[in-house]
Parts: sequence; structure tokens; C-alpha cells
Amino acid sequence: MDMRTRKIMSAALLFLGACSAVLGLWGLVMVIKMALLPSTDAMGHSRQYEEGWRLFFMLFIGLPSLAALLGGLAPWLIWWRNRRK
Repeated sequence: MDMRTRKIMSAALLFLGACSAVLGLWGLVMVIKMALLPSTDAMGHSRQYEEGWRLFFMLFIGLPSLAALLGGLAPWLIWWRNRRK
């Protein structure tokens, strides 16, 4: 690969990594708001029902969001490490 193609590919990878990290962070903030922070308005459901939904948000939204955040930060960490050398 020539140098110009390599720069374009690395810029595209860094852009996709940034997008993934932002979406992952947004998902984690949603999970923290919905699942971890205590709700003040009582919805009339049982405690087990609310805990089940909290677990659902943690597993099916929180874990993929965390993976997206870490996966999005990985290209930036590699780029930063290579830049320092």
C-alpha cells in the first residue's frame, strides 16, 4: 500500500472508532439513567418487575454499549501509542 492509501484508511478507522465510542458512551449513560439510578416515581409495578427490567437494560444494552465504547477507543489508543514512538 502506498502512503496516501494508508493515511486514508487510518483516518477512516479513527473516524469509525470515534463514532463507536460516542454511541457506546451514549448507551452507557442511558443504562445508568434507566437501570442504575433509583426511580422516584412509582409505576405501580412490583419490585421484582422493576429489578427484572433493570437487569434487562444492564445485559442487553449496557454490555454491548461497553463493548462499543472500548472497541471505539482501541484504534485511538493504538494510534496514540504509535504516534509517540
